[in-house]
Amino acid sequence: VEEVKKLQEETAAAIDILWSDEEINLKSKVEAIGRTELIAKSKVVRTKSGAKAVRVSWNKVEGLDFDGYEIYRSTSRTKFGKTPIKTADGDKTSYLNTKNLRKGKTYYYKLKAFKIVNGEKVYTGFSTRTWKTPKK
Repeated sequence: VEEVKKLQEETAAAIDILWSDEEINLKSKVEAIGRTELIAKSKVVRTKSGAKAVRVSWNKVEGLDFDGYEIYRSTSRTKFGKTPIKTADGDKTSYLNTKNLRKGKTYYYKLKAFKIVNGEKVYTGFSTRTWKTPKK
């Protein structure tokens, strides 16, 4: 066990050497973002064809430009899958969910942002959770 811990510490130290102070600082800033800074909202809208859809939108976090956002959807308030339903570009602030929506069913959404730092995707914490129930 001690040998494993020592090897883990040496590996972590070697990785840190590959990162500049600026990259480590940026990584820390991104990872510190959570639901108090990244706010998700949703509303039921109609598409041009008249179909119901849910528009999920979120705020830009001041002082950080992200490379993208991963949006998650669930029909459970607390259990979300590990795979996002959509990855949006970093310049986007909304996503229109038109697929597999059933009237009267509640859909929950949350998202997280990511920034590529030194070739690695660094994620924020999850946003607030938002939900909508398409009717008729």
